[in-house]
Amino acid sequence: MKKTSVRSFVSVLEAYGMYLITGIACTCIGAAIMVLKEHFSVSLEQVAALASAFAFGRVIMVFFCGIITERFGVRTAFRLGFLALSVNLIFMPINTNYWVAMLLMAIAGAGMGFQDSGCPVVLSAQFPGSYSSAMSAGQAFFGAGCFLPPLAMSILLSLGLSWKLMYTIFGALAFVCFVGTFFMPESYQNAQPKQTSKQPHSSVSFKGNVLFMVCLLVGMFFYSAIVNVVHTYTTAYVMHFGAPENVAVNVLTMFSIGAMVGSILFIPILRRFSAHKIMLFNSVATLVFLGSAILMESLTVFFVNFTLAGLFSGVLFSVLITIATEDAGPHKALVASIVGLVGGASDILTPLLTGRIVNASSVTGAFLYSAAAMVITIISAAAMLSLHKRTQHS
Repeated sequence: MKKTSVRSFVSVLEAYGMYLITGIACTCIGAAIMVLKEHFSVSLEQVAALASAFAFGRVIMVFFCGIITERFGVRTAFRLGFLALSVNLIFMPINTNYWVAMLLMAIAGAGMGFQDSGCPVVLSAQFPGSYSSAMSAGQAFFGAGCFLPPLAMSILLSLGLSWKLMYTIFGALAFVCFVGTFFMPESYQNAQPKQTSKQPHSSVSFKGNVLFMVCLLVGMFFYSAIVNVVHTYTTAYVMHFGAPENVAVNVLTMFSIGAMVGSILFIPILRRFSAHKIMLFNSVATLVFLGSAILMESLTVFFVNFTLAGLFSGVLFSVLITIATEDAGPHKALVASIVGLVGGASDILTPLLTGRIVNASSVTGAFLYSAAAMVITIISAAAMLSLHKRTQHS
């Protein structure tokens, strides 16, 4: 195998590794929410605010991440991203100060900004004929990262081991990925994906199309709100059924497994169907299963429907990024960063809003908010599909 081929292969591994580690970092709070409440001696709302700190770091840095990626290359971007994520995961269990934890979460959020800007550049260059499918695979790795923390917490609690071990293991994994960046190519050209007969042209250039851009960003904002609620409050919500904590984290694990499996299943489907159609269909399916999970006051029904909601929702983030960046040419990193900026803004505002809702009513209120957010996402998806068809006809 040529040296160039080896480095290209490493870059793909690093891109998928970035999805995996960011999934882990943003889910650790939800998986360990009850023990972190005791560890820092704070309220549930304050622990949920750590997720806002993560999002704040992402929002502050994500646009600059796009500039850094375009100017200095993906290798530098990934190096900074993995370093930030390593710092968070390694030092979080050592620290006992709540405000230092807020800073560590902001650093991790900044690390995720490099996922937003760097991964689309690598995957579009390496898989020009199947970009949307490659992005779906990336979402599968993110989903894998999301289910690992609750799975690890369930195992550790069952074995009577410390939750700190979870952070230590994942921190070591992030550092290994950081070392791997030294074997990546120095730079990437922002390739324009080719369209093949098997992959329909799923994107519409929204240069000058303000309405399309608004619909896309609204969809990203409220989809991110749904994911934020799920990862932050699922454990606490399931415990209101009387389930022990190790069982409650398993429900969050199943949602993440569903998201990962769904992302894998939609890899071949995205080669045959427009990303716009997948966006609308999966959004409707997610609402159906999420709504039924909330309305049925049964742990068994919630468990099954929540897993199915994960199955259909897992691919939505990669679909939105694909629609946004497929025709972005040399500015993929910057466009992806703008979309990530909106997602990060949602991650800041959602815990603040849902925290007030939970304090005023109950954890159920946060999930009702997520159902309303899904309705708005569906409206945005329908508008994007309509605008896409109108553009094709013209």
